[in-house]
Amino acid sequence: PFPGTYPVVVTDAADWGGWRVPGAEYDRDPARIEFQARLLAAAPRLLDLARALVETVAEAPEDAPPEMLLLARQAREILEPVGNILSPAKDGLTAPARAA
Repeated sequence: PFPGTYPVVVTDAADWGGWRVPGAEYDRDPARIEFQARLLAAAPRLLDLARALVETVAEAPEDAPPEMLLLARQAREILEPVGNILSPAKDGLTAPARAA
């Protein structure tokens, strides 16, 4: 945490915040920075919503309307890279690895 940085997005109950913007940058476009902060704060709930959509449609895809199938497919495509985490590769460079 640095004085004069905005906004503070709390990412963990024991954390002081995981995303900060220098005051000078914040002053350039505070509405955009605030939107980004709110989007980051809502991301865990949006992730849960996307997962629930995929799981619900997967239970009975033949009963889902075409629009729901399309939305579930898009959600699955968005979720895929979220499940990839970076881990050291054999050569010491960073490589994607599947999350458990």
